Amino acid sequence: MRLVDREIGVEEKNINDQIPDGFAGLQQSLKSDWYIVHGEVDTLVQMKRQKAFIKPYGSQVVVEFQCQETEVNEYNQEVVPDIRFVVSVRKYTQCMILECLVKGDELIIEGVQTRELPLFQSPLLLSIQRKTPYTKPMVSNFPSDFRQSLLDLVQTECGVSTDVIKFIRMYPYQKDKIDYLKWLKTVRELAE
Repeated sequence: MRLVDREIGVEEKNINDQIPDGFAGLQQSLKSDWYIVHGEVDTLVQMKRQKAFIKPYGSQVVVEFQCQETEVNEYNQEVVPDIRFVVSVRKYTQCMILECLVKGDELIIEGVQTRELPLFQSPLLLSIQRKTPYTKPMVSNFPSDFRQSLLDLVQTECGVSTDVIKFIRMYPYQKDKIDYLKWLKTVRELAE
């Protein structure tokens, strides 16, 4: 019990300090613009933008990502993998799904789809299923100004700022720490 209590103390102290910019502070600052839904068991995280864009009718913007495991290189060092997430812009039952990749510091739009959605279907799951009558266009073949306009849509209109990307990058590490702390507390409860 003494060792478990010691480990819990260390983890509680370090849970936010080990990430340079402070995950809790970043998460708190995002809450003014985003409603963040964390999956307890599932690795899917949804960030729903609190204010609609394209007024006066408004569209719902949702960013979805799955926790990605940290990768290890050939020197047994942890490396940050490329980050993949989807941004969906939904108006009634119509949805545009933008498949995004962050490679280093560069945001890349890999794919764009449009879908007719049931009211409560996850856009990320739909993008994985890929059941559309029209094969999505190759974004890499778009003219550069059109690709830039898609980036502007994601960053400016949809609100996917550098802080949102930083949150997506930090989340798996932080979730692992929180899950470990919950596990330690369960071990303590069972041992009492």
